[in-house]
Amino acid sequence: MYKCSQNTNLFYENHVIDSAVGVQQGDPLGPALFSLGIQPIISNVKSKLNVWYLDDGILGGRADDVLSDLTHIFRNFKNIGLEPNSNKCEIFFSNNLSTSHRDTLIQNFNHIYTTRRLDRHRHRVNPFELSDEDFRYKYRFSKRFGEKIVGILREDLVHDPRGCPLSPEIQVVCALRNWARHEIQDDTADLHGVSQPVVSRTCKKVAEILSRKSREFIKMPTTLNEQQETIRKFRSIANFPTVIGAIDCTHIRVKKVNADGGQLYINRKGFSSINVQVVCDADLKIMDIVTRWRGSVHDSRIFRECRLKQRFEAGAFSGILLGDSGYPCTPYLFTPLLNPTTPQEERYNRSHIRTRNTVERCFGLWKQRFRCLLRGMFGDIETAKKTIVACAVLHNMAIDMREDVFSGERDSIEQYSSEPIVQRYIAPSIRGNIRRRQFIETHFQ
Repeated sequence: MYKCSQNTNLFYENHVIDSAVGVQQGDPLGPALFSLGIQPIISNVKSKLNVWYLDDGILGGRADDVLSDLTHIFRNFKNIGLEPNSNKCEIFFSNNLSTSHRDTLIQNFNHIYTTRRLDRHRHRVNPFELSDEDFRYKYRFSKRFGEKIVGILREDLVHDPRGCPLSPEIQVVCALRNWARHEIQDDTADLHGVSQPVVSRTCKKVAEILSRKSREFIKMPTTLNEQQETIRKFRSIANFPTVIGAIDCTHIRVKKVNADGGQLYINRKGFSSINVQVVCDADLKIMDIVTRWRGSVHDSRIFRECRLKQRFEAGAFSGILLGDSGYPCTPYLFTPLLNPTTPQEERYNRSHIRTRNTVERCFGLWKQRFRCLLRGMFGDIETAKKTIVACAVLHNMAIDMREDVFSGERDSIEQYSSEPIVQRYIAPSIRGNIRRRQFIETHFQ
């Protein structure tokens, strides 16, 4: 019997596993499978005493044999994702050993436990010394793009000179690799000579700094010239006039929230998410983003309570937004007609769909650049929200710098360029319906 009303998803590297698949907690098959997994490793040892019960083992024999066996076990356990906990390991010596001999053996045993950690610090190199090709392979962006980010964040990432601090360069590439490739943080840690908790704290720090700077990179056109240029670019797509932005929401998966109200994060597809509202321009740049809403909240409510709606009602913009049928039609947000009956209405719908599709393409490109948005966030909710904004900032920077999508993945962008979700139809307001009718008669005759 399950406590949850439905199956949850488990995340491992690039895989999503249904919790109802495989061995469940408490299933006697679990220990058996674990034992089979480690059996080839623990059976190939020299020590005369070799006794194991699941993950608890005892080795006994000559000191050199035990040292050799521990090195063998630690190295091979790492290859299958296991790492012994040195805090739970104990060493016993026979009484006939001299004090000096015993101290030497303790030193040798401690060396086994600390070698991996010391190696992390010894092999910490400047990633910007790599070739352009190697840098792009490791971080999915060009070296020029990485240097630009470092230049923007350097003052905020100045490190404490005590101990073994991380340079701004390593902090930036750790976050970039973690978000862009969405690999487990242990792999990022090993690559850069740090520990997994350091990678986690670094990603959180970089996300916080980028989210604080988001207003410099994510903004609606304010001057008349900027608005007219945005309208001109949208019109060049399908001849739809006076469009200043395309709006839609996308769900970013997060880990299951166990706190009170956690069920409110479960969206209509059945998984926990943050419903993120985005307005983009014709160049697929993000001009406005809202990340504070849970997955169960409808798109129309997010727009109804956002600051951008108030700015449109106050007359801050000379153009209109295009949205799907999940939004109400208003004088400043046009939606497609549910049942077009005239040629003019059909032309309006065709032009609307082609022009509004920019926001779907924006989502596809954004998530392809940053796989963490495509596959889900593993951290806490607040960090996830800041990371989403940080990825939006980097997405806009990448467009400004004409960064290509990582080689070999362009063809797969269309796979994620739209989300086949049927939105609940929202009836248009009276003023919105009248304004849309006048607009069609004026521009689509």
